Amino acid sequence: MSPTQRSGKPIEVELKYRVIDAAAGDRYLIADEIAGFRPSSPVRSTQVEDRYIDTAGGAMARAGFAARLRQTAKTTTVAVKSSVRRVGSGNVHRREELEGPADRTAHPRDWPPSDARSLILEQCGDAPLVEVVTIRQLRRKRILELDGTSVELSLDEVDAVSRSRVIGRFVELEVELIEGDEAGLAAIDSALAGDAGLAPAETSKLQSALRAVAAAEPKRSRRNGPILPAIDDDEPDPKPAPPRARGIVEAVLAELETTAIADDADAEIDGPDAAAFRKAPMGATTEETTEGTTAADDAAEEGPR
Repeated sequence: MSPTQRSGKPIEVELKYRVIDAAAGDRYLIADEIAGFRPSSPVRSTQVEDRYIDTAGGAMARAGFAARLRQTAKTTTVAVKSSVRRVGSGNVHRREELEGPADRTAHPRDWPPSDARSLILEQCGDAPLVEVVTIRQLRRKRILELDGTSVELSLDEVDAVSRSRVIGRFVELEVELIEGDEAGLAAIDSALAGDAGLAPAETSKLQSALRAVAAAEPKRSRRNGPILPAIDDDEPDPKPAPPRARGIVEAVLAELETTAIADDADAEIDGPDAAAFRKAPMGATTEETTEGTTAADDAAEEGPR
């Protein structure tokens, strides 16, 4: 989904909750009303596969960014997001993001021009990009509205995948501001915060996936560990062994978590030194309403997440 514009920059503003009780997530997805917001669309389901990419040394993560590739039946897009920052004492998260067209078989220098591409090249140069982790999601979502403010509520069943094997699974409830007043998100946050079936998400989906991979992969020799396929490899091994699996995964994870700690201590979210951007993914998507009507490639229209 395209980010909301704030201060001339594309900024994603959302609530993120980890679902402890599955019934709680389903309850909010089909609710007739949440903090005065009422549904203006049916529930739609989307399957998404996101490929997170970085250099072997974690250059993007070290700079405070994460990059994803997402492929639909029509397009491949890249998105780059900055570290998540919380607003005040609530559970509202903000981060800047850039998006653009991409080609999963080519190096970013050969992608069409975009701000996202420029940022990746600035941080990574000509270094090969590797796939750090894959995240697959079944996303069920709908639009809620109140007095000119629109939000998208999504219930995401998330699988962390390594070497074609699911090694971690969790469910997350997100509410993203689409248009209007951020005060509406704060009201929804108050309604969700008291539910024992939900818990504020303390880490990003990427961090959770990397932790699962690091815990699942056996230790490997740094000298002899296999290397992840570069993203411009035209014929990658269908089940490649991860590149020095623990080495790269743990390096990227460490950089992300170090950046998150620094961001938590920085109160000036829009200050001149604030981190810039991050995000993107890959994976054919189809959407289906609860009435069973297929809406192929709605995800292509909404963009990466």
